Amino acid sequence: MLGDEWSDLIATLTLDPPVRNFARNAALEQQSGEQWQLAISPRFEALYKDENLGALQDAIRTQTGKPVTLKVAIQEPAKPTPDQLLAKHKQARQQQAIELLQQDDFVQMLQQHFGATLDLGSVTPLDD
Repeated sequence: MLGDEWSDLIATLTLDPPVRNFARNAALEQQSGEQWQLAISPRFEALYKDENLGALQDAIRTQTGKPVTLKVAIQEPAKPTPDQLLAKHKQARQQQAIELLQQDDFVQMLQQHFGATLDLGSVTPLDD
């Protein structure tokens, strides 16, 4: 979970890949009762199809047990999308893994005694 209400909701839904792709590239800009306003960047506009919106709306209704009406604006979202948040999370995890390796006593010993180097591009967190 990413700690973002929209991202976390999307992660719990059972969606077909095109609908999931649409949802992950849209941001929940506003909630007002049953009315939810999404924004999707013009560069991802091709992901917006009425059937994707309908399937997403139905999945949210099923998951939450509440009536929801989704509206979409084709504009740069003011909030980060689930895909943007996931990329940021993965980048932070990557950086954390690199820092842990660089601070590891055994790695430092290999570097000092044998001239070893870390291939930073190959470092991946174990939980990814």
